[in-house]
Amino acid sequence: MTPCERFFFGVAGSVSVDVLAAAELFNAKKLAIPPRYKNPWFFVTRVLVALIGGLLAIAGEAGNPLNALNVGASAPLGFRALGVTKAGRNRSRRTRDQRLSSPNSG
Repeated sequence: MTPCERFFFGVAGSVSVDVLAAAELFNAKKLAIPPRYKNPWFFVTRVLVALIGGLLAIAGEAGNPLNALNVGASAPLGFRALGVTKAGRNRSRRTRDQRLSSPNSG
């Protein structure tokens, strides 16, 4: 696979996550479009995440289209996991808050 093919399949994998989310919305009994879909910045960030998914597929040297799709599809989930703890808070903020409340913080 060429790097361009890896990139294409990585982007396609990342976009597929949003396509599935949209399909779930349209299959709901009552169609309620979330406000985030009305915000143009949501789409800007999703395009950036999709492009990063393609770059990760290149960087990971995905050997076949299925692997590249998988890397691209997992990119949004990986970014979410890096920034959020199980409690749903940002890790860096949690660490700073713990440091400030520590009796040894000075």
